[in-house]
Amino acid sequence: MMLELPAGLQGEQEERAAAEAQMQHQLGLNPGQWEFTLDHVPGRAKVVACALRADIGARLRQLASEHGLRLLSMRPYVTGVWNAMQLRRGPSAPTLSHDRAVIMIERDAFTIVIEKDGAMEAMSAMTHRRELDMINREMRRMAYSLGEDAQQHIRLAVAGELLPLAQLHAEKVLKVDDYLQPVLYADFRDLLFQSPAQVIP
Repeated sequence: MMLELPAGLQGEQEERAAAEAQMQHQLGLNPGQWEFTLDHVPGRAKVVACALRADIGARLRQLASEHGLRLLSMRPYVTGVWNAMQLRRGPSAPTLSHDRAVIMIERDAFTIVIEKDGAMEAMSAMTHRRELDMINREMRRMAYSLGEDAQQHIRLAVAGELLPLAQLHAEKVLKVDDYLQPVLYADFRDLLFQSPAQVIP
């Protein structure tokens, strides 16, 4: 989530506690069951907060240890898609005057990132039950909140087996090579990403 923390916090520990409290209030996350990281948005009084289930983090560390590997980082699917899309645009890409959005749909949750004037404006995540109308509903909601013109600037990153839910918006679905680049990632796709065979060619 993108959060605005209260003024006057003293240091990283207080910032983390405030972020955990907001995510617990808005998403129902029990801080004891999650690992949290914060990233300050340059030039803005906001932070991006990422929560990873503690049992997943523990399992990844265990796998690394069992195979004699050193785990350098854990990048959730959402973070990978967003960062890779920014890298592909490049630092010299012109700032866009319209809002853009990416809806990233995983097997049990979806995350929406809204970009305004070339910078992340908002990010939020919600669980889903694979409802047939889920993507259509979110597209309508985005059109309402961003305006009808923004429809052409919304993209979808969809886990392989959920692609049928996006059939009415197939032209908005990002291909795997739009955001997964071997040069950017170690080959953890079996852990974090859908297999290439499940992705639209």
